[in-house]
Amino acid sequence: MSAKNSCATLRKKFFVYLAAAFGAVLTTSIYSFVDTVVVGQYEGGTGIAAISCVNPVWNLFIGFGLLFGIGGSVMFSVSRGKGDTRASNEYFTASLIAVTSVAVVLYVLFLTLKKQLLALFGAGGDELVLEKALDYAGYIAYVMPLFILGSYFSAFIRNDGSPLTATIAVVSGGAFNIFGDVFFVFGLDMGIGGAGLATMLGQILSFCIMLTYFFRKKCTLRLALPHRFFRLAFSAARGGFAPFIVDFSFGILVILFNNRIMELGGSTELGVFGAVSTTVLLIQVLFYGVGQALQPLASFAYGASDMRSLKKLLKYALLTAAGMSVLFCVLALAMPGALIHVYIGLPTESELATGAYAFRALSVCLLLMGANITLSYYFQSVLRVGVSVLISVLRGLGLCSSLLYALTAAFGIGAVWWVMPVAETATAVIAFALLAAVKIRPKNAPEKGEGEDA
Repeated sequence: MSAKNSCATLRKKFFVYLAAAFGAVLTTSIYSFVDTVVVGQYEGGTGIAAISCVNPVWNLFIGFGLLFGIGGSVMFSVSRGKGDTRASNEYFTASLIAVTSVAVVLYVLFLTLKKQLLALFGAGGDELVLEKALDYAGYIAYVMPLFILGSYFSAFIRNDGSPLTATIAVVSGGAFNIFGDVFFVFGLDMGIGGAGLATMLGQILSFCIMLTYFFRKKCTLRLALPHRFFRLAFSAARGGFAPFIVDFSFGILVILFNNRIMELGGSTELGVFGAVSTTVLLIQVLFYGVGQALQPLASFAYGASDMRSLKKLLKYALLTAAGMSVLFCVLALAMPGALIHVYIGLPTESELATGAYAFRALSVCLLLMGANITLSYYFQSVLRVGVSVLISVLRGLGLCSSLLYALTAAFGIGAVWWVMPVAETATAVIAFALLAAVKIRPKNAPEKGEGEDA
């Protein structure tokens, strides 16, 4: 095959994975976005504030699914790239045991401490917000393990060469959630509790469809007795720590933002933040899609020492992320008022003014977010885990947590909307400097500390 044809084939394969990844990563955002919009139209800003206090639960639970799913599947793909099928199956089995154990523990903790956790997440300062948050989380609590396992299986199915399967599962669950939200919230007049019921049923449907993959002939995922289980589980967790810290830190940040906003402002500002954070989550997971389309192909190329393909894949991913970033930035700048109306049916003048300012500030964040996330996935794919984690930590808790208190202390509550833009800008400068400094050599090259952080 000529170099030109090979390049075209690789590009086509990347975009096939990209299309499938967009569907697979929309699990959280579809449910959260649709629920926020429908509840906002029914309940107003108070309902959105309540959902904002539940959203960290999504991030914390799904983050653990990514920890073992993305990490285990990276090692799975690298092993397959080297032709070691036995090792790839051991990584699948070890990470499955680990993620299931974590899911059970978190499930019990959330059912036991649901009210206390929601109060801690920002709902404690307003009784009405707490009441609505409990109504929404009441149904979802029973299927929380499915969100962990769903994100785990999605990663492995994609790395097993079937990226469309997870997409079909997520789109089916998301479509049910959309119609279910309208039916339960408005049709049966259940309010915010109806949105929780629709989300629960949608996730059950999505998970069941995903399970059907394991009964197909195309599936090559096999259980194998993992020798040195803890070593394999640790390697999987280490490889998935970067995407885990992104979701985990976003959940923690939402908690910090919720509490800081309630301290300096009130439910109006918290409702606007709920709209902004839901938009950030929706767009962020689309950038995850770019990274997750890159990851299995890049990991396989790295395992096979195909450095030419690896460089081309990174180029495709960065250009795709850049195009998306410009589009999202322009939309946030051009129509902030329309975005507020999407979330809140009849916004007050205060909500409109605050929301317009918040979304315009957010445009800077959206312009740089894609490159940061893509580079984090790239370094993870080539086993430069330390670099990947550094980028993820910087754009998350590393900078945002300190900026949240420093900027608001100096400039008041209006500065809360500039925390993420400043953090993304600083992270982008560091991330591209690392891209230039860290040298990626073929996997089988005789270098010291092979496979470790540069």
